[in-house]
Amino acid sequence: MRVMYKGYTPPKVTNGDLRVPVTFYKSISDDGPYPTVSTKAVFTTLCELYDSSLKDIEKIDTTNSKHIVSLNFRHPHEDYNIEHSDKFKILEGLYSGIEFDVEHFSTKSDDKEMLKVVGVSYAN
Repeated sequence: MRVMYKGYTPPKVTNGDLRVPVTFYKSISDDGPYPTVSTKAVFTTLCELYDSSLKDIEKIDTTNSKHIVSLNFRHPHEDYNIEHSDKFKILEGLYSGIEFDVEHFSTKSDDKEMLKVVGVSYAN
């Protein structure tokens, strides 16, 4: 008896799935007599927002986290280089106005043109 295993193929993300606007920010430090740190908006795009999987949650420290989100968006290549020090805000819906820290990012394993970002908010 021969058993055949079918491989799972996840559904492909289309432009219609990218509906939620998100803006990424970088911290800018001012080297003056009174040093300050401010944020500057560097990239805005549409993303697919979804519940974080157990695999995503295991990669981050969740002891003090208030919200954890995962999002997918088209890879910006040279337009924007994401870093762990960046922050982002989701511009509509349940998470509107909450600032998230970029905790983990990678290209999706099944589609290298999509970037997956896991963000954590530690405040209200």
